[in-house]
Amino acid sequence: EGDTKEAFEKAAPLYSLLRELHHRLPRLPLTEVVDSVLARAPMLELAAASLDQEQAVANLLKLRDLAAELAQRSDLTWHAFVAELSRRVSETPDEAESSLAEDSAEGSDQGQGMVRLLSIHKAKGLEFPVVILAGLHRGTDRREPRVFVQHDWSTGILGVRVGDVQTVGGVFVGAKLAERQRYEQSRVLYVGMTRAKRRLILSAGLPKSIPSDSFLAHVGRGCHLDLDELGDRTDGSRIPLGEGEIFLHVVQGSPAQRESIGKHAPVWSQADDDISELVARWEERTRRKQEAVSSPLFTSPTALQQRINEPMPFLGSRRTRGKSDVAQLVGTLAHRVLEGWDYRLPPEQLSQRVEAVCRREIPATFVAQADVIMTELLELFRTFAASAPYAELRRATIVGREVPFTMPCDGERLWAMGYGSGRVKPDSSLSPIAYGPSPAPCVMEGVIDLIYRLDGQMWVADYKTDRLRDDEVAGRAADYGLQALVYVEAVSRCIGVEKVGFKFLFLRNGLAVQA
Repeated sequence: EGDTKEAFEKAAPLYSLLRELHHRLPRLPLTEVVDSVLARAPMLELAAASLDQEQAVANLLKLRDLAAELAQRSDLTWHAFVAELSRRVSETPDEAESSLAEDSAEGSDQGQGMVRLLSIHKAKGLEFPVVILAGLHRGTDRREPRVFVQHDWSTGILGVRVGDVQTVGGVFVGAKLAERQRYEQSRVLYVGMTRAKRRLILSAGLPKSIPSDSFLAHVGRGCHLDLDELGDRTDGSRIPLGEGEIFLHVVQGSPAQRESIGKHAPVWSQADDDISELVARWEERTRRKQEAVSSPLFTSPTALQQRINEPMPFLGSRRTRGKSDVAQLVGTLAHRVLEGWDYRLPPEQLSQRVEAVCRREIPATFVAQADVIMTELLELFRTFAASAPYAELRRATIVGREVPFTMPCDGERLWAMGYGSGRVKPDSSLSPIAYGPSPAPCVMEGVIDLIYRLDGQMWVADYKTDRLRDDEVAGRAADYGLQALVYVEAVSRCIGVEKVGFKFLFLRNGLAVQA
């Protein structure tokens, strides 16, 4: 308990800083995000104190320059910005670039004494004062395929083997391929051994059976060593090799007894006739499992809304691809169009944006319906661009697009707020807990389509592509009341603004409904 408390006290400042950055960074211009992180967190200082020193600092500054370059894109959202930076950082550098870094670090006086772990392929082209090749006794575990078909291009012979049966050509090609693999393994071992400038250390165990394809077997054949007698040699013996010699150091292992594993399981003991205790334990386990399934740790506004609309769970889906799939794709593409759209641009340019998104993101399975989908989207945005809500967004200051959020959620409190505000429609036949979220605390997560400020008021907007008549829009908005409640509370918590408005933007109708 004392160790846990001490560890918590040491880690608490870090989590406090991460929490502060989590709330602060999404509100900053993208050009200031990395500078703000470097100013609040001692990342440059830690990099300078690391083993790589100047190189680590240079990498951080390079990341800052990359972030500033990405932030110049006018259509870049916060979510896309973080995703792109994460992708760039996680990319593995080219081998040539890594080799240069290794040469630089190894060549400097300050890099002396450092131990580097490299694969033989990664170390190709580099040299080190001391090189240790470990685990040479291990084989490659290369298993022959049961069906083998190989064509030898130099002789034109085709070899075929199925199980233990093979053609004459298969015998020839198989032997030639095995010889080629031995030469390749010798070449790899040669590359590893010649990385050493002053001293080469070959480390291996001496199991009872040494695989013939192991590096140790190659060394034994090349040095004319009897591997079976190596364990009997006295410590410190020297083996002449050309103009030099090999110093052999054998370490005897401790005679530890290994527990033998029997081939048969222990005898099963008969259970008592009274198994009521076992049945009770099993029923309790089943109850806890169903409770855990019905009370997920993570949920979303959409998942809660589905629990309202479909109180009884169902298994599987008998839906086949049809109009609902196309409608879902149209909705997804509409969000993609608006995710990168600048409302200050002339509405006439929306058609170009729609065509570009359709060309890039319509899946291959919907190619036959591509023209229908594009026509539907063009008509949808033609209506939306001519609407009053669109004109309002042209005057607004866009704060964020496709903004992800995560927040703690209390089911009972959420339902109480929903009924108190009128955003959740009551059902006289069911209580809130009967078909709503579990009263157990959980984590609410989701993505907000649009956050904007207009005339000093902060607003949250959610795009809807439902196909409705104008007189049905208000009723459908009421169905999404729980979603509005969650989004407003998330923005209010994150930005620290008490009064946050919410609007559903029904794109096909060009109408906005305030929740």
